[in-house]
Amino acid sequence: MNARSVANKTTAISDYASSETDILAITETWMKTCDPVIATELTPPGFLLHHVPRLDRVGGEVAILYRSYFKLIEKENPEMTSFESAQCTFKTEGCKSLTLLVIYRPPSSNFTTFLDEFATCLENLIPSPNEIIILGDFNVHYDDTSDHQANHLKSLLIGFSLQQHISDATHLSGHTLDLVISRQDKLVLTSTAIDLMISDHKVIEISLDIDRPRATRKIFRVEPELSKLEVN
Repeated sequence: MNARSVANKTTAISDYASSETDILAITETWMKTCDPVIATELTPPGFLLHHVPRLDRVGGEVAILYRSYFKLIEKENPEMTSFESAQCTFKTEGCKSLTLLVIYRPPSSNFTTFLDEFATCLENLIPSPNEIIILGDFNVHYDDTSDHQANHLKSLLIGFSLQQHISDATHLSGHTLDLVISRQDKLVLTSTAIDLMISDHKVIEISLDIDRPRATRKIFRVEPELSKLEVN
């Protein structure tokens, strides 16, 4: 979810997270510091908030809302100049571990630098034995086959044997800016872009082939024929 400021949208985001998701990744929180009032309003019962502020200037920033039964292990990556990120591993007893890398690339950032720095992230991430999901706002017209930036990014993903799952327009003016990336396996079962009218970006909903913990199954939204982890 690209929120373009959570400050006046805390109730809408909290309600959505509590009814629809197990993990909600948010880009462009615009919080700067984790304001305790906003953080409390944003975090629904049964969830925890992990926020990565950007202290050098206003704007950007990423956060993750997640169900409180997860054990979150944060990975501190080297500081990048072309994008913001949060990398966390979610663990639950008896289930596969999931490493989530959330990306926000400002449209003004140098794209060549971004490719180099993103490649460095991937080199460190790909050897992990965990399931891997990379998602966020890349600010690249990924759907445009004539877009040079998109084509360079596609080549990079192919080089790491990664797959990008979103084909719908994710911005209200068109183009696929928000991406979901995984290994070339069957981890991502479904992906959908929906307009919640929270910002000028649609929300990406994905369902993963990771079983939920049996002890906490009752707090999840259960589909008629499928009970899998929901990450948005």
